[in-house]
Parts: sequence; C-alpha cells; structure tokens
Amino acid sequence: MRVIPYLITGLALAAAPARADDPPKPPATPDVNRGVDANTPKAPDHHGKVEHHWDPDHVEAKERSTARNDVARTGKSKKKVRPSTTDEHRKVERRADGSTRTEVEKTRTYDDGSGETKEHEKTVTDSKNNDRGGRTVTREVNRERDAPGSANDHKTHVKEKIEQDAQGNVIKRERSE
Repeated sequence: MRVIPYLITGLALAAAPARADDPPKPPATPDVNRGVDANTPKAPDHHGKVEHHWDPDHVEAKERSTARNDVARTGKSKKKVRPSTTDEHRKVERRADGSTRTEVEKTRTYDDGSGETKEHEKTVTDSKNNDRGGRTVTREVNRERDAPGSANDHKTHVKEKIEQDAQGNVIKRERSE
C-alpha cells in the first residue's frame, strides 16, 4: 500500500518545473547535416543542400565507419586481412583549339596469399575537333600485371581511334591490340 503514495509523489515531482523562473528548454534538434546517429542517413530532401557536400573529403553518414567498428568487423572474420594499396594520378590538358589530352595512371598493389601482385594501367586519351564538325578520339591503354611466377604476368597494349560526326554518330572505329 505504501507504493501508491510514492508513485503519486514521483509523478507530481516529475511534472513540476525545477524553478518557476527557468525558461523551458527548447526541444532537442539533431544536427541538420546528419541523421539520428552516424549510421543513419539524413533525410533525402536535405541531401544536396548540405554545406561542403561538393568537398572531395565529404562522406555520407551511412558510409562512415569508426575504427571501433572496423576492428570489430575484422575481429569476427576468420580471414586474414591483407594490405592493399591503390594509387591514381590524373592529368588533364585543355588546349585553346578545343582539344583535350587526358592521362590516367593507376597502380594497385595487393597480396592474394601467394605473394605480392602489382597491377599498373596507363590510359592516354586525345580528343580533338575533326573537319566534319565532330570529334576524333584516340585512346591508348597499357596494362601490366606482375604476379608471383612468370606464368601469371600479363601485358596488353590497346589503341583505339573513334571518329564522330557533328550529331555524335560514330563514323569510323579502329581498334588494334
């Protein structure tokens, strides 16, 4: 029977303000740039309006991971985590006559259990206006793979030339490997 007076007293204290002169607290509002927590995405209508959304270091809330989560994830896995590195360098030249030259160089190094494997790819693309009002695109791709054992090594070289008219239709395509 003593429980009922205690409940009534507790409810009365909870409903009463601490002091009469204290202004009420505003309701808690979450950060507009995040969801409820780091793993919950924000509202879809706010997606593109986020400040610094264009920043290359910007990561969506649902894509974030903490060190604690990464350790927990790899700790549960029975597979051995092997290091992997990827480098990409891009160089773009835009000339006054409207032509462009793009060089992309990618290098990936990883260990698949049998030893370290290196993959290297270099792509050079030249694009210039042709006499038909369209564009002529020349692409040259070199790929090289160096894996343990000479039987697993590969080298490829591809040249491609595409001519387009003013509407973007392909007139001529040449490819050599």
